[in-house]
Amino acid sequence: MTKSNKAAYSPEFDPARLKTLRDYCILDTDPETRFDELTLLASRICNTPIAIISLVDENRLYFKSAIGLKVREIPSNHSFCIEVVKQCEPIIVKDAKEDDRFKSNPLVHENPYFRFYAAAPLIAPNNHVIGTLCVIDYIPRDINLEQQEALKILARQVITQLELDVQAIRDPLTGLFNRRYADEILRSELRRMSRKNASLGLLIIDIDKFKKVNDTYGHGTGDAVLNTFGKYLMENVRYEDVACRIGGEEFMVIIPETSLEVAQHRSEEIRKEFHKMKFLYDKKILDNLSLSIGVAAYPAHGDSAEDIFRCADRALYLAKAGGRNRVIAAEVPKPVE
Repeated sequence: MTKSNKAAYSPEFDPARLKTLRDYCILDTDPETRFDELTLLASRICNTPIAIISLVDENRLYFKSAIGLKVREIPSNHSFCIEVVKQCEPIIVKDAKEDDRFKSNPLVHENPYFRFYAAAPLIAPNNHVIGTLCVIDYIPRDINLEQQEALKILARQVITQLELDVQAIRDPLTGLFNRRYADEILRSELRRMSRKNASLGLLIIDIDKFKKVNDTYGHGTGDAVLNTFGKYLMENVRYEDVACRIGGEEFMVIIPETSLEVAQHRSEEIRKEFHKMKFLYDKKILDNLSLSIGVAAYPAHGDSAEDIFRCADRALYLAKAGGRNRVIAAEVPKPVE
């Protein structure tokens, strides 16, 4: 993001930035000592009564850790943290009532006790700013250069902790998310869809007769097929979608804000593209491989992750039992009269 277009940038709605944030699977999680210790350090070093790890989600700030505040989230409208994400650099507000950037901000009048604010951005390795580490005081004041540098160092440590988590939730062969992450993010996305009153599609995908590939051509060839398909999924799902490898030759794709019909259409596109792929390994060319895909959706097939997964998994079973190389959508239960 260049300086020339900073003013027009709306971080709350940037799908690439939001995907980076959601990929950390940190939203709506319980407090953790490792993050609370970082906010406590920020509070002690800067000598402020409040310190927060604030994650800028769509339309809200979610507080992964907060010292001196009891709330876990607030609406993001007019928040100072939005400005930090927008500017991609630290901000210091010595007195909110006198600062030209913020004195007309409605929050300053709604929260007259919040006078001092300083924050360092939480910058992911891909340069997306997912939130801030901020400190707040009730009186006008400042922090010195050493305190400013400490705030930036602690912000980098927040990202380091999140990146360590990412290493544990990636499948080493395909680079997709693993089963552990798939379960967590499905629950998280269902909570988000519930708040937005939106639907969600779930695909469970199985490579047909994959054991025969391994037995005939060797596991190296099988790995090449898995790797190629994993790369295809990463490159062909939307920013907000989540692709995971949940078993040997089984994959899952979570498609937020998508109806059952659209999810079924997306599944057909994936199935057709895979069937056209040619896989090359050790001078061997494989083609005409196929996929079976089961599709379910929230809220059509239930309210819980377990319900949605069970319906999609049952639909996958029917797709394989029906001859493979096909997409089956789970039957929508009839309303009880």
